[in-house]
Amino acid sequence: MTRFEKNVELIQKKWYGFLNNCIDLFRQKNSLIPQSNKINAALIIAIAVIIWCIMFFLNRMTVYCADDFAYQYVFTNGSMKTTGNTVDSFRDIFDSMKAHYFYTNGRVVTHSIVQFFMWMGKPVFNIFNSAVYVILSVLIYIHCVGTNCKKHSALLFLAINLGMWTFLKCRGCVTLWTTGSINYLWTSAARLAILLPVRKYADTGVCRLPVLKAAIMIPLGFFAGATSENMSAVFIGMTVLFMIYCKVNKYKLKAFMFTSLISAACGFAFMILSPANGLRNEHLAKDMYASNIVYRIGVMIVHTVLNIGAIAVCFIVLSLMLYYYNRKTGNYSLSIPFIYFLGSLAGVAVMVVSPRFPGRVWFGIIVLALIALFSLFYQIDRLPKIFNAIALSALCVWIMICAAGFSVEVRNIKAETDLVKSREQYIYEQKQLGNRDIELEPFESLEEYLPYYEHVDVKDDKDFWLNECMARYYGVDSIVKGYPEQKDE
Repeated sequence: MTRFEKNVELIQKKWYGFLNNCIDLFRQKNSLIPQSNKINAALIIAIAVIIWCIMFFLNRMTVYCADDFAYQYVFTNGSMKTTGNTVDSFRDIFDSMKAHYFYTNGRVVTHSIVQFFMWMGKPVFNIFNSAVYVILSVLIYIHCVGTNCKKHSALLFLAINLGMWTFLKCRGCVTLWTTGSINYLWTSAARLAILLPVRKYADTGVCRLPVLKAAIMIPLGFFAGATSENMSAVFIGMTVLFMIYCKVNKYKLKAFMFTSLISAACGFAFMILSPANGLRNEHLAKDMYASNIVYRIGVMIVHTVLNIGAIAVCFIVLSLMLYYYNRKTGNYSLSIPFIYFLGSLAGVAVMVVSPRFPGRVWFGIIVLALIALFSLFYQIDRLPKIFNAIALSALCVWIMICAAGFSVEVRNIKAETDLVKSREQYIYEQKQLGNRDIELEPFESLEEYLPYYEHVDVKDDKDFWLNECMARYYGVDSIVKGYPEQKDE
């Protein structure tokens, strides 16, 4: 057993001991939610700090791969084609994204941020990426709670983080991989933040600083609309649903809603009408999944059941329970959670028109499904106390399962990162020996929670975009797929 594995095992034992003490404490208190709002707020802050530390630890274990090598350089004419110039100024980013818009894809708003952090370096990205993960969990919490800030729930915030860890598909790819994190984690956080004023207005019908808010929502709405092909469309749809909700509740529709909606539609059009998207769709249309819409819908239904089926079942059960036990008093809220659930389903439906549906695209869809579910979980104190005890027991078991899974995942992430680093070491060794035409053994990640899952790897063709970018990054003439150890034998 290595020193690293011994440390992981020691931390795991201490973590289990801590959890058992917590369970005993909750049993003594016989209460799901501590009564003091200040204690809940303090616990939320403590959990957020712990989550940041965990994510920073995992980010430091992860290295560049796949698209990361391309976004180090200024893009030029041709899909994923780059020059030999590294990005080291805002002018470089502007010129690069201009070519990117015409030849690669229309997500230039998002990829501008990717190139900025390639310029800043991985250590800086690790700090910010860990913070954005925590910010996303906080935003999910705020969307669940709404304007009811006088009733914080630390256990709700903990449950949200457990839900993210459990249900997010391709978790490592969308929360640790540099390019993937900014494309999915960061943009999801941004859209939730921009949607928040509409969400809070739907609670109270009160709008402060309406003129300023209307002006600010113009650039923010454009940003939200230009970040993701499916979830930006969902952002627009959810804004409309919240406006309908406000109208039904006789709240006056405010100018900031319209400026957000119109600017988001403009941002979406800017992204989706990119010349590169047309070229990309023509290329992908030859694929079986893209060309057969019946097959595509069938696959999507199956994956919807697999990816959000458990969340949907819990959402339906909690909705029925809240309605049944509170039908006489009306002391429950289903409308706003239902908007998020519809948004999640809409995120799936929009992908019918897409020629591809990679696993990481489920990120935003699952985030909305989790908001829908935990918006109902926040109302659990409106059910008989027996359900509080059941929820507490389930939460304690959930924590232990996630803790056990975490120790396994850390080992696997380190093992795969070591494999990637061994390839890097091989390149440097061959370079020192004077060999500038490198053959690399192919690498494929098989576990979907790992940061290297579903990534493109080097090909036989040295002119393939990733081969070119990796060769440029490591300072060699060419890199191709091969089996150098077998050749030596």
